[in-house]
Amino acid sequence: MSFRKRNDPISLSARHPPPIISSSAPLRLPPETAASKTTAVSSPSSSSSTPLPPSLRPSPLFSDHVMLSTGTSSLDKLLLHGGQPLGTNLLIEESSATDFASVLARCYAAQGVCNGDLVAVVGVEEGRWGAELPSKMGPRRSSKSSSSKSVEGGPPTPNQQGLKIAWRYRGTGANAAQNADTETHSSASDENYCTPFNITARALHQPTNLRYISVEVGQGGNVYDGILSRVSALLASIKREEHKILRLVIPGFLNPTVYADVEFAFQPSRLLGFLTSLRSIMRSNEGKITTFITLSTGLFDLNGDGFNNVLIPWIEMLVDGVIRLVPTPSLSKSQNKDDEKGSFQGFVDVIKVPIVSDRGAMVVRNTEYAFKIGKGGMRIEKWGIPVMIDEAEEKKKASDPLDF
Repeated sequence: MSFRKRNDPISLSARHPPPIISSSAPLRLPPETAASKTTAVSSPSSSSSTPLPPSLRPSPLFSDHVMLSTGTSSLDKLLLHGGQPLGTNLLIEESSATDFASVLARCYAAQGVCNGDLVAVVGVEEGRWGAELPSKMGPRRSSKSSSSKSVEGGPPTPNQQGLKIAWRYRGTGANAAQNADTETHSSASDENYCTPFNITARALHQPTNLRYISVEVGQGGNVYDGILSRVSALLASIKREEHKILRLVIPGFLNPTVYADVEFAFQPSRLLGFLTSLRSIMRSNEGKITTFITLSTGLFDLNGDGFNNVLIPWIEMLVDGVIRLVPTPSLSKSQNKDDEKGSFQGFVDVIKVPIVSDRGAMVVRNTEYAFKIGKGGMRIEKWGIPVMIDEAEEKKKASDPLDF
């Protein structure tokens, strides 16, 4: 074995001459690189030369996908993308006879109305459902506005003695104005993407970009052909409009009061055929449509021996995202008084997340989140077992004198 000096150049033998790179010869990419480059160019986000409107954002997980808001900020965060990617469908399951999922569906449709999207609702009473959409939340009053002005522009008042003495170093002059403009712009951009709604108030006028799709029995008793043909017609009407999105909302899917021919609607071949056809339409128009479906699992005999107990897993396989709401029994008035902030009304289970679950990531989360309904709609938060404190013992310790 021989050794060479560190700075001694290595000479190539005659058998292995150095490669000759010609400037005139074109550079050829490997087949894998060329394929990936072609895929990136044909993606919805990169094919458009114009910038995205405020209602659309690129996904932070996959840059080749564009997302929109569901109208509920906490649900957007739960989907990991910060919203619902275009070309995907989202299923909201509810395990009881409650109707919490309708709050999410109305906020989803109201967000589309505010963005100027084309919103289509399936199987609801025409005119009435649109009149029940929530209105925008009024301007918020900031209680810290007066204190922030005094801190940034001058010395603290006698009521603000608790503030730190370094008030004069906290952004004065141009820096303070720049910081204020940045905060205002960020809050305005967030509201343009996900509008805060007041579910206790109603819109003053009927939205003009809301369409209704009725569920009617067609030829051969098929109740799904009319829905698919109507969706295809709406997509054709907005095909040439750039960044125009169709939001398809199917509230109360398979509700017997809406789908008259229950025997036909619940047939696995018909039901799964409808979901497969709808998914095919969405894949062929990936950058133009999203679907939001709510389903009550109480309609199915999950513990029985019939075919209904296998429909739920089949439906979940044919959708891109699945969120399950598990309402809890209501608390008594005495328990509600003890909790000033209000108790949660149920749990939220994450079964599937669009695109992420299709790529093999494990995102199942059971009983890790809880929800509550308030004036601003549904709010989903992390849930944990609270620490139990003996209030009687704490009061006794507070009343006893200190022993030195």
